[in-house]
Amino acid sequence: MRRLIAAATLAVSLAASLALPAAAAEEENYLITTAADLAALCGAPDNPSAIHMCHGYVVGVNHMHIGLSEVFDLDIYCVPEDVAMTRNEFVAAFANWVEASPDIAGMTARRALLTFAAELFPCT
Repeated sequence: MRRLIAAATLAVSLAASLALPAAAAEEENYLITTAADLAALCGAPDNPSAIHMCHGYVVGVNHMHIGLSEVFDLDIYCVPEDVAMTRNEFVAAFANWVEASPDIAGMTARRALLTFAAELFPCT
């Protein structure tokens, strides 16, 4: 009976470990309060839940920017039509930018993302 319980416990533990994300993003990061939170998610391409949350946040902020730009005629950043950067490259670059700039890590995620986009794609 003990062997059966030990085998069952081992099987459950193995199944649980296989379900864990490949990269470690902390549960708090999913609240996306700071730039560091968003960078942790965006910097985990092998963690499906983290990278999908990152992409969703980035797309949401971009949609917000487009909507506000249409209403208030104010562009924070201007992505050229011929830009060759993929969304994966953009989020990886954002994560690297935050990591390289510790003073930005405590900024709100949306402000840091908009600042990064404005630096990368200035409106000229």
